[in-house]
Amino acid sequence: MSSEIEYYKNLINIMQKTSGTRFSAANNLTVRDRFSVATLSILSIFLIAISVISLVSSDAFGSDGAKFFGALSVIASVWILVITLFDYALSRSVLALRLHQNAIRINQRMRAMEREVAKPMPDMEALRNWATDYENDIADTEVNHSPSDYKIYLFSKQKPTGWITKIWYPVRNFTFSALVFCISVPSNILVLLVVIGATAWYVFAHQV
Repeated sequence: MSSEIEYYKNLINIMQKTSGTRFSAANNLTVRDRFSVATLSILSIFLIAISVISLVSSDAFGSDGAKFFGALSVIASVWILVITLFDYALSRSVLALRLHQNAIRINQRMRAMEREVAKPMPDMEALRNWATDYENDIADTEVNHSPSDYKIYLFSKQKPTGWITKIWYPVRNFTFSALVFCISVPSNILVLLVVIGATAWYVFAHQV
C-alpha cells in the first residue's frame, strides 16, 4: 500500500505542474488573441483615418502621398484579411477557455487527492477513480500545452537564491516570454512595424 501511496503523491505533483502549465498556456493564448484584436483595430483605424482625410481634403497627401498611402492601405487591407483568417483557424480564445477549464478540474481533483492521501487510512478506490478521471479528462480536452508553456511555468516557479538570480530571473523570464510571444504572432508584429514605420518615415521625410 505504501508504494501505491507514493505513486499517488507523485501523481499529485504531476497534476500540480500540469494545471499550472495549462493556466500559463491559457493566459498566453489569451494575450496573443487580444494582441491580434488590437492589431486589427489599429489597422482598421489607419484605413478609416486615410479614407476620412482623403474625403475631407482630396489633395491633403498630394499626388505622391496619395499613391504611397493608397499602396499602404492595400497592404493593411490584405493583412486584415490574412490575420482574420489565421485567428479563425487557430481559435485561440476557444483553446484558452478549454485549457483554463481543464486546469480548474485538475486542481479540484488534485486537492481532493491531497486531502485523501493525508488521512491515516486513505480510500485507495477513491484515489484510483480520481487518477482515472484525471487521465480521461486530459484525453477528452483534446488540447495540449506546448513545451514553451511548460518552460514559462517552470521559470515562474523558480525562487532566486541570491542577488544575482534576483536580477537574472526576471530578465530571463521576460526575455523568454517575449521571444515566445513574438514567434507566435510574427505576422501581426510585422504588419504593424511596416504600416507604422512607413507612415512615420513618410511624414518625417516630407516635413524635412
